Amino acid sequence: MMSRVTLLTVVPVVLVWMTASVAPCLARDGNELLRDCTDALRHIDNGYRSTNNQQLLNYGVCLGYIEGVISGYREAYSTASAGAGVPSPPVLCFPGTVPLGQIVRIVVNALRASPEKLHFPGSLLVTAVIMGTFPCPSSDAPPPAPPPAVVPSPIAPQPSKSRQW
Repeated sequence: MMSRVTLLTVVPVVLVWMTASVAPCLARDGNELLRDCTDALRHIDNGYRSTNNQQLLNYGVCLGYIEGVISGYREAYSTASAGAGVPSPPVLCFPGTVPLGQIVRIVVNALRASPEKLHFPGSLLVTAVIMGTFPCPSSDAPPPAPPPAVVPSPIAPQPSKSRQW
């Protein structure tokens, strides 16, 4: 049986390996992510209407990218837990449900605040921002539940049925 310390080493290594394995097809750095997600926020703030096709495209790219990073983490988390036969502590911990649009705002604010890091891969930046914003409980506490399922933000505002993850 794998110890928790070993598992805490394995999960980040798997995440880095996953990032490196898709890097040739999805080579996005922080500069591209900031551009796309800034357009996404403009789209959201404009009532889910875009001023041009590129802004609409960047909205989809940003939300899909961030959702993909989180989903990739969740897959690595569950694979590592299943392989070890014991639940492993997650690296990304969300307090209840957090709308994807809120995560986009958090990521954009962090990228703007740290322009010296924009050359790093976008997936590592997203993961680091989420880990820093929503730290997991200490290892002395009972293991938390795995992160909730990702549900994308609505394409158009729906006040009574807003989707969250």
